[in-house]
Amino acid sequence: MLTKTDKLYRDLIKQQTEELLYRCGVDLNGEPKKVDIADIARKNNLTIYFANFDNDSIKCGVDMGVKRSIYLAKNFESKNRIFTLAQALYIILYENSRSTFALKANFNPYVSFEFLEPRSEYFAENLLMPELFFRKQFEKYRMKIEIRGRMVVGEVIERLSEFFYVPKEAVVARLGDLGL
Repeated sequence: MLTKTDKLYRDLIKQQTEELLYRCGVDLNGEPKKVDIADIARKNNLTIYFANFDNDSIKCGVDMGVKRSIYLAKNFESKNRIFTLAQALYIILYENSRSTFALKANFNPYVSFEFLEPRSEYFAENLLMPELFFRKQFEKYRMKIEIRGRMVVGEVIERLSEFFYVPKEAVVARLGDLGL
């Protein structure tokens, strides 16, 4: 159950995401398509680097100084990398004025965003799977995959994951968020 504060954050994040997509030229009323996350980063003057981290559990770091850079670990699956990049965009674009970031050991100059994970995940879901695009694709796949009046949920999730190029867990969360 979402608290009132959670709901307010989600409404704000949804609005921020839609504004960012609009500023970057994504037509939410058009045909569903994949959002070019690297293009959005470029349009917001962010630099993306691939890095090897001392700690294998670190998958991404952000430098919110003058360079405004995102560092992605080289050693993890690309669908997850795209989703994590979207999370990092949220941290840099919308949370950079906060002072409550925790720094991880062995990665001092950069911010760890594990404490902002729920917000950054919701932002990434909205950015990479905009509601109108997601609903259209869901209906398209649902209609194709219905067997004997029953929808095969696993296959719909798989196809949505492939279409939007996001982890299956993100698709499941998005389905839940939209009540599908």
